[in-house]
Amino acid sequence: MRVPSYRKHSTRDRAFVEVAGKRHYLPGAHNSPESRDAYAKAIERFVRGGFAAPAEAEIATATIEREPGLLSLCGLVALWLDHVKLAGTQGEYYHGRAIARLIVDKYPDLAAKDFGPLRLMDLREAMLEAVSDVRDEQGKLIERGKRKWSRKYINDQVQRLRRVFRWGISRELIQADQLAALESVTGLRKGRTTAAEPRAVLPAPLRSVAAVLRIAPPTVAAMIRTQWRTGMRSHHLCSLRVVDIDMTRDVWVYTPRRHEKGNAKKLKITIGPKTQAVLAPLLDRPEESFLFSPREAMIQRGRSPRQ
Repeated sequence: MRVPSYRKHSTRDRAFVEVAGKRHYLPGAHNSPESRDAYAKAIERFVRGGFAAPAEAEIATATIEREPGLLSLCGLVALWLDHVKLAGTQGEYYHGRAIARLIVDKYPDLAAKDFGPLRLMDLREAMLEAVSDVRDEQGKLIERGKRKWSRKYINDQVQRLRRVFRWGISRELIQADQLAALESVTGLRKGRTTAAEPRAVLPAPLRSVAAVLRIAPPTVAAMIRTQWRTGMRSHHLCSLRVVDIDMTRDVWVYTPRRHEKGNAKKLKITIGPKTQAVLAPLLDRPEESFLFSPREAMIQRGRSPRQ
């Protein structure tokens, strides 16, 4: 069994231990007594436990002291990022990394217990100057660091940081009363801050939609026309099945199996004659199968279907 070594970050004055391919940063600066003491306790637990791929709770006990006062703010955020990454919540992980970069620059050695409302407001001021990368719908980078964080996004990031502390409380890493103090900080209000307002998301121009319909495969064109005329959400469109449509009346009624509000049975989407004509060629398939098939769309584009 190889004991993890005490390592230094290549650009920051921070030490870390790598276990099962994942880095876990130690509190304090590199070679500081606090950092060395945390490393010694981590190795003691590692040797005693002998784990090779620790679970989340074991990571916490192996890399930090369980007493709340010894956990750094950077360490708390790092543990939370590991948690959301293991949970598969990619969006939360992506936005959480943006917070982590600000915290590392502003509070590299601050203890988590010392992060209160005043420091939260100070960090929020830093968010006013933060910039985000601009990406297209496929996630491809268009501009690097050109757009400042909007008022809504800053409020979302502050709320996300509160979730970090709520998670830390559930793991007994910090005291419960600290979250109540952070919740006393109100969000930025429209017209009372220098933060920019988020860009309005406008519907696609009908001329652009018509241009896409001329070149889209039949399956994709049918999806566009169906959503255009019914206004249903994209996940409801992709989940459309024959068995979910009531065709006993002149106007069909589609009842989705799931709804984001949890009230699927209460959501009714009406389908008129024009949309019925679009869906009619697709109704000959089994009732439990989806009307719109990605495999069929790939074949219509002249490409081999993916496995």
